[in-house]
Amino acid sequence: MRNCQNRLNAGLQTTARAGNKEGCRKAKKSPPSDIHAMNRSDLAKKAKSAADKRLAAQGYISLVDVLLEMGRLSTENLERWRLRQVPYLEMVLPGSLNQHAFLGRELRIYALRELGLRPSHTTYMSWGKGQRHRLRFSKFNAPAVEALFSTHYVASATNRSDSKQLQVGLAFLP
Repeated sequence: MRNCQNRLNAGLQTTARAGNKEGCRKAKKSPPSDIHAMNRSDLAKKAKSAADKRLAAQGYISLVDVLLEMGRLSTENLERWRLRQVPYLEMVLPGSLNQHAFLGRELRIYALRELGLRPSHTTYMSWGKGQRHRLRFSKFNAPAVEALFSTHYVASATNRSDSKQLQVGLAFLP
């Protein structure tokens, strides 16, 4: 009975089963219904789609912008972090840091290899009154994770002119 009580305290759904001394069992997991329960390949596809939208809109890609586009980060939480009301961005992101580092690595590979963008390190500084401070992305300030989050991928001048020519060329198609 103690295991059943522990599961109830943990918020897991339990059901009675005949022959089970404890009178409970774990409920089956429901299929992924939202972005927070996606597997890695689905997350990578969603991130690539969001990256393409951001690149078309602003000419560069950043992991923070992609997370905003995907719905994993709200503008309210982003502003709270930028105003230093939250000590590090990881605190307001759903899921684990491992998931977000995976998204960062996938974004880097996609931007460099498939889109031909060039990396540009960006320092995120706090907003608001008073002295500006460098913002942190992870709890333990891991250099590799900080680099993943703070790198923007910028379209070079040749990439921009190619995309403009392509858009102009597509405009003439019937």
